[in-house]
Amino acid sequence: MKKIFYSFAILSLLFTSCNPMEDIYEEIDAVETVISGEATITLTDADYDALDLGYGNFSSVDDAKSMLPDFLSDKYPVWGASSLAAVTFKLYAPKYDERSLEVYTVTADDYADNGHSYGNFSSSSDITDFLDIKYPNAANRLLVSLTYKYYSGSVSTLNNGFLYVNGSWEMATGITDDEYTAMG
Repeated sequence: MKKIFYSFAILSLLFTSCNPMEDIYEEIDAVETVISGEATITLTDADYDALDLGYGNFSSVDDAKSMLPDFLSDKYPVWGASSLAAVTFKLYAPKYDERSLEVYTVTADDYADNGHSYGNFSSSSDITDFLDIKYPNAANRLLVSLTYKYYSGSVSTLNNGFLYVNGSWEMATGITDDEYTAMG
């Protein structure tokens, strides 16, 4: 009976003993090795084709931000966290030819009609409010060369350009008729 008991005990130990390397293997599997790298690249025509950009450029910076991560993941598939890529790319930036120019000098009546009893403007919003009233249906990219009086400690007569772009006026300092003609 003793032999049967010892045999059973030895067999139990054999079947229930653990693999001492199992814990080590589990620790090794738990450690993920991350490969990182750095690259400086300039996109080529082939890269733009791979991105389905037929014109060889991005339409906006937002397009580049959304498309480049996947492109870089495909180009460097083993790179993981802490990788860095400096990418030079072409951005569509059309040159606009200003074809519409208005030259206007603000009159004393203009100031009075718009509630400026001192005969001048004193803030940029005064000017844009006046332009909105003067040009209520301004065409996109209308350039107004505006001569006006402006109060900032003292009254000065200024001439600045105001460009109507996508529904708002943007100031372009000091565009004269000669400079406008030189621009085409």
